[in-house]
Amino acid sequence: GPAGAAASSETLIDRGPPTLTLTAPSTPNNASTLNFLVGSTEALTGLAAADFSVAGTSCVVGTPSAPAGSAPNLVYTIPVGSCADTANVSLTMNQLSVTDAATNAAPPSSLTAGPVLVDRTAPNGTITSPAASRDDPITFSVTITETIQGSIDANDFNVSGTGCSIGAVTQNAPTYSVTLVGCN
Repeated sequence: GPAGAAASSETLIDRGPPTLTLTAPSTPNNASTLNFLVGSTEALTGLAAADFSVAGTSCVVGTPSAPAGSAPNLVYTIPVGSCADTANVSLTMNQLSVTDAATNAAPPSSLTAGPVLVDRTAPNGTITSPAASRDDPITFSVTITETIQGSIDANDFNVSGTGCSIGAVTQNAPTYSVTLVGCN
């Protein structure tokens, strides 16, 4: 037999691929670069822009980041840039495009996240004045060119005219009625 105790190292047998998720940024989004996130239970080998396809006018997939976090909660950032304003952007991770350290390929089927609407254009508004009148109150019509976040209220308007103040703002989007009261 051996003259002394023999030592051996542990060997991890990994026969399963990493579990992956693909998450889109919020929509609508006005960022110049959209950061999609790949979540993984294991470190990935060979993660590259070529592992993805992107739908969206003029969009380009950039170089994935190094992982943040630690297994089983690793996160890679996949930047998508050069998208045209109003593009609807979806990112797809190709089937079996990456591997773990034991060369187990993932994902077993394509993963898609999105669409994310790129919106870098501020909404416009048109104010329609009522016909000349001695009536009180006076109601103006305001039409906005697109859906807006939040609400419109009296604080969003500047009023001029002797004694005039905003009495009410009512919404029937995309049109709002702004009623002035007390005008002399």
